[in-house]
Amino acid sequence: MMTIAQFAERTGMVPSALRFYESKGILIPAERHENGHVPYL
Repeated sequence: MMTIAQFAERTGMVPSALRFYESKGILIPAERHENGHVPYL
């Protein structure tokens, strides 16, 4: 698992774009921790 920052760096996208895609249901994180953190694959 990796953080959204790590995922963004690997994909060349910015974290805000990934969060936008998540809010629209386009990108679905593997899981969400109780503290709200979302690890990405």
